[in-house]
Formats: sequence, structure tokens, C-alpha cells
Amino acid sequence: SPYPLKVFNHREGEIMEMDLEEYLIGVVAGEMPAAFHLEALRSQAIVARTYTIQKIEAQKGEDKHPGSDICTDHTHCQAWISSAAAQENWGENAAEYMEKITTAVKSTAGLVVTHEDELIEAVYHSTCGGQTAAAHHIWSGSAPYLVTQQCTYCSHSPWYSTKKQIPFDTFRQAFSKGGTLPVMTGEGNPRIEVVEASSIGRAKTISIGGEVYTALD
Repeated sequence: SPYPLKVFNHREGEIMEMDLEEYLIGVVAGEMPAAFHLEALRSQAIVARTYTIQKIEAQKGEDKHPGSDICTDHTHCQAWISSAAAQENWGENAAEYMEKITTAVKSTAGLVVTHEDELIEAVYHSTCGGQTAAAHHIWSGSAPYLVTQQCTYCSHSPWYSTKKQIPFDTFRQAFSKGGTLPVMTGEGNPRIEVVEASSIGRAKTISIGGEVYTALD
């Protein structure tokens, strides 16, 4: 400490300069509801700190964020929200929530997660659906600490079990190759078949209209 950062704000298209701990207040505010228990927010702060430093160290020499270390786009790095925007969203709870998140970050200052003296790749998500997937189920690489694990902690999550309805035209545009329509069943539904499943039963590759796609795609 200090750990100065250059953060690319993808919404404003500008680079912000701030210290790591200041940045983490915005990350925790953006990644986790402030109403959560303080210990959950503290855990989030530690994981976010680990993720940030590991990602920066791993990307040194790469032009992932021109002129900056990390960005505010949650699809690429981590979500981040300014103090003013967060407090506007929180309304009458703004002062309480900001104090709570600031406490979570400051009380864990400098704490990171390591494996064999190296920072872990601290990827995280809100809901696993009862079991996490191993790293090699999702990506090409693997890690001894990113393994499949039974989990009961998110069983109350509103996203534990979800259903997605997709308009047929959207589906057709996504999966029609060469202008041909996906194969349909007798009931008029697209024929989707699991070609290969992982050891925990999740689809790895699927066939749609005779074309094979990875589940990740």
C-alpha cells in the first residue's frame, strides 16, 4: 500500500486514477447487494482484491486496456460503480450502506487469497445451481483450487433455477448456418440434443439442426 491503479471507465470512455482500496469500494458496491451481511461483503472484498491484482500481473505486457490496468465492464473485468451513483441507487439507506461497504474493504486491507504462495485466479459468481464446475469444464486450463464442489449456500437464490424463453426468430438467426433452418421436432420445437456432458451432468457440446456447438458458445 498504496497500490495506484488506472481504471478504464467503459461507460464514460475515460481513464480514472485511484488507489486499489478506493477502487474496491466501487467493485463491492457494484458486485454485491449492500444489504448482504458484513462478512459476505468482507469476503467479496478479499476475492475482488485478489482477482484485481492477479489479473493485472497476468496481463502485464498485453494491450487489454490501452493506457489502463483494469476496466469497469463486468463482462471483461469486474463491475464498478461510483460512490455517487451507488448512493443514489440506495436512497435512504445510502449512508448506512456506504459505511458498511467501506468497513468491509478497509477491515480486509491487504488480504488476498493464495495457493502455493501465488495469487489465485479468483473468479466468482452469484449462483452455482447446487454444484460448481471445475475450471477445465469451462475453459481450456485447470487449477487445483477451481474444482467441482457440492454447494448448498445459494439454494435460496432467485437464480437457482431459471427458465429462458427465446423468440424463434432470434433462435433461428443465431443457429441457422448457410441460410438453412434448424431441424424441428414434430411439435414444432427446435431439435436440441446433448452430444457430450461433463462429469457433473452439464452439457459440454450440443447439436442443433445437425450442427455441433460447445455449451459455452
